[in-house]
Amino acid sequence: MDGVPRPLIRADQVDLEVTGAGIAAGEVRGGKVARASAPLVLPDILGQLQNETDLTRVTLARILKECGRLDEFRVNPHAFMVQVARVLRSVLGAELVEGIEYEQIDGLVWEMRQLEPDAGAEVERYVDRLYEIQSAEKSPYSHVEWESSVEERFARRLDGDKRVRFFVKLPSWFTIDTPVGPYNPDWAICWEDEERPRLHLVRETKSTHEEVERRGIENAKIACAQEHFKAIGTEYGVATSFDDLVSQMS
Repeated sequence: MDGVPRPLIRADQVDLEVTGAGIAAGEVRGGKVARASAPLVLPDILGQLQNETDLTRVTLARILKECGRLDEFRVNPHAFMVQVARVLRSVLGAELVEGIEYEQIDGLVWEMRQLEPDAGAEVERYVDRLYEIQSAEKSPYSHVEWESSVEERFARRLDGDKRVRFFVKLPSWFTIDTPVGPYNPDWAICWEDEERPRLHLVRETKSTHEEVERRGIENAKIACAQEHFKAIGTEYGVATSFDDLVSQMS
């Protein structure tokens, strides 16, 4: 993990003016920055990490002793515990994802009507992050909120291609449980052409297929999603573009 820096303390001086409207601050002057000294009292690192990871105190003590970096705890206790917890959760997640299996529960399904409250709600988003759907019959929503240029181009092509009978950018509450946290897939698509009548797809849009160029937690959630959708008989994959989606079905 990254090195743990000693905390900095910054002291600024400002003029304060008390008015009928409240307290107003003037310009900052005379700012000074100094490194904080090591704390005299250290927090309970084993208790904190146990709450964050559910590992036993014995296991955590062994990890901390063998990591060779425990001296950094005294330099900046909070930053050290945050970074150690993040690394441990990442490794634990990778261990749990390996060999994960999902089992379909009889009678438990998502229904289309669960999307209706969101579809009827007023759109309150940044205008420059919205794509207005031209084929109204293709989606329960009037707009797609995109988070990247890849998603925007993908939405336009889904909207304009006759083989796409239905599509939806899945809302943030539509998640799959995984050992590394909830996963929200990007798209649900109904595809129909001469060769494939009513093919239901779920796709994640990413800028690359190279796992090394994506965050580890992203790869772990995608691996879990592959097993989840395989268990319910729905085709799932990662697409970098609409053309990539088409090539995956050829």
